Amino acid sequence: MERSYIETLQWRHLRYDRWTDDQGDIPRGTVSWQGRLLYGYPRIGRILNLRVGLDEQFGGAFWVEEKVDGFNVRIARLGEDVVAFTRGGFLCPFTTDRLPDLMPMDIFAEAPDLVLCAEVAGPESPYAEASPPYVQEDVRLFVFDMMRLGQPGFLPQRQVYELADAHGLPMVERLGSWRADDSERIAEMLARLDAEGKEGAVFKAVDGSRRIKYTTAHASLEDIAVAAPQLNDFSAEYYIQRVLRLALFLDEQGKQVDADLERQLGAAFLEGLEASIEQLRAHGRVFHPYSCRFRSERAAREMMDHLVRLSGKRVNVRIHGLEREGGFWRLSFERQPPVMTGLLSHLLKGGELFD
Repeated sequence: MERSYIETLQWRHLRYDRWTDDQGDIPRGTVSWQGRLLYGYPRIGRILNLRVGLDEQFGGAFWVEEKVDGFNVRIARLGEDVVAFTRGGFLCPFTTDRLPDLMPMDIFAEAPDLVLCAEVAGPESPYAEASPPYVQEDVRLFVFDMMRLGQPGFLPQRQVYELADAHGLPMVERLGSWRADDSERIAEMLARLDAEGKEGAVFKAVDGSRRIKYTTAHASLEDIAVAAPQLNDFSAEYYIQRVLRLALFLDEQGKQVDADLERQLGAAFLEGLEASIEQLRAHGRVFHPYSCRFRSERAAREMMDHLVRLSGKRVNVRIHGLEREGGFWRLSFERQPPVMTGLLSHLLKGGELFD
């Protein structure tokens, strides 16, 4: 029987399968290589009420870590190659190429079956349009979980911290071990993260039984601002959820909606839309520019092929150029939301709209 949920892909000499959909206990994004499974990273639930949610979700102690705004990768040694896979199970030419710049690699000599789960974040990401405030150029990598090849589930968090410290791995900010009755102090931590322009926190049961995430007001506003330039390329539910998260975060923190917050929310929607209108008038299309650096020209060209392959109905990719810059190769490209481009073009030409 044909397994329609499995796609076979090739990167250089490495041939692998990726799961395009969940199948039983094997999540989407799982990778199979020479009969060994690199399990996909599972979806994590979100709570919108911190105090009640923590008590509901955790019966005992849990770890708290910063949630970093970037893109998720799993890093593993397959044969002689240390490679990075995206959340969807695609080998990422960008992250794979840059790994020696982003982390020490010796851990895979000691533990060749280890899988590092990490977030790659920064203004020169080829995927994300937002980045943490403390990454001002290029990208950085932040480890937050570890797994083993061929085994589902995560290593105990204490073991993750010990391995990371022993090998000097960059990690997300650790915020300690807490219990649900510490919710007032945890709320204070979240207020600090919000004030610092950070995305939120992830809560992990000490016994490894569950993970839950919680986002700040800043994250909700930034999500809206990033999506607004391509407003109707996202569902109404996308925006409703973020406004709801924002309102509940403010309620939890005991904050009132004031003129400044109203301005921020309005700006999140309108400034991006205004930029899209200006782009269309000046260039005939709506787009978001990207620029990222590579160690090798070969990897940059593989990334170009990868981007074009992923281009589809929701977004088109246009490659602008590849140039040598210092010790790196600089790839410039743009993503174009076709729905938004088409709608604005129609309206600015005097087309009608039915509501």
